[in-house]
Amino acid sequence: MTRRVARLVVAAGAAAGLALAACSGETPAPSTTTTTSSVASAPPTVANDGVLRLGVLRPGGASTADLSASITAGVQQAVDEIRSAGGAITVQVLDASEGDAPVTRASLRSLISSRVDAIIGPMSSNVALASLDVPVSSGIVTCSPTASALALDDYPDRGLFFRTVASDSLQAKAIAQVTNQTGASVAGVLNLDDGYGRPFADAVETDIRALNVSVRRAPFLDDDTSIKDAAGRVAADRPPVVALISDESTADAAIEATVKAFGGSRTIVVGNDATRHALADLPATIVDTTTVVGVAPHAAPDPRFARLIADRLNGASGDFAENAYDCVNLIALAATEARSSQPADIAAHMVSVSSAGSSCFDYPTCVQLLDQRRNIDYGALSLGPNGDVDQAVFDTFDVVRGQEVDARTVSVGR
Repeated sequence: MTRRVARLVVAAGAAAGLALAACSGETPAPSTTTTTSSVASAPPTVANDGVLRLGVLRPGGASTADLSASITAGVQQAVDEIRSAGGAITVQVLDASEGDAPVTRASLRSLISSRVDAIIGPMSSNVALASLDVPVSSGIVTCSPTASALALDDYPDRGLFFRTVASDSLQAKAIAQVTNQTGASVAGVLNLDDGYGRPFADAVETDIRALNVSVRRAPFLDDDTSIKDAAGRVAADRPPVVALISDESTADAAIEATVKAFGGSRTIVVGNDATRHALADLPATIVDTTTVVGVAPHAAPDPRFARLIADRLNGASGDFAENAYDCVNLIALAATEARSSQPADIAAHMVSVSSAGSSCFDYPTCVQLLDQRRNIDYGALSLGPNGDVDQAVFDTFDVVRGQEVDARTVSVGR
């Protein structure tokens, strides 16, 4: 069916600053930025006034400076392109702080009191789980570029929460696939035993078993003694491969404990995306007798996109810039297709603009197709009915003396 579309006119506003909290589920350090808007006791009515107001949660923390610059670049690039698509138009962007759950909840209420139509964030999975009820109960669309936790797959979001980063349920399939490629008939699963690691490891175990590989599993807590004990229990059966589910604070210790538990016996450790973050902390000799393979969402932007934002990154890595860019564009295109800036209307069109139409990769190109009353298929991603990416590409890489080598990719879908 042909969609009738009118160009959405949006009012000029300020560009947001944005920093990234890690996608693997840890809570970021509270931002030093103070949100000055009043906190609403009840959600205000959002007018369908042709103004697309985007709230952007900005996590703090010096350790995420490069990723912060990357996410900021992605948001700003999308905003600039929307402005260039027709006349003197741009998106109004309101900035707020993402910190721990109480800080973030207050910031979300502040954005809602400012009558935002949609929010980019939260960035941290744990913060998202602890604070999404605020925008959901107020009927506000949210899109996270980075919160990958599997626990968010079934979050009761009333159709308002979307992600442009692949869920860990897809990463679990990629880890199982890489584990199976070793040819082992039995695998160990070593996992952090918390709200992030437990469901992630459950999915990994299920996906490995589905490939006719037996599993020996041991969970651990976030302390050295528990990590060593769990590694020892897995190593007792000498499985040829061990799937490791950890976070940034435990990845290096878990890899080291696993290598030592095998006592020089050759094995393969297949780690989740926290493996990438652990590289700098691994002793240079720790992987001499063990092959460590990392599996992580494909985060680096494609060459076309990298060229667009290169001047904005100032040496930053570019990780997840494209995910933030996609969140902004999907929201803007959904509003354009719906001919409405109302959050409910935007939410109803987020999936449709990402599938089953003419391919386009930026707002100016896509909006031309919409103006021609054509259906569009935005970007290299497709959102499923629950608002999550339904297919994804993951980087797999060997870790040799603290460096990524032999990088490859693996594609998985639901």
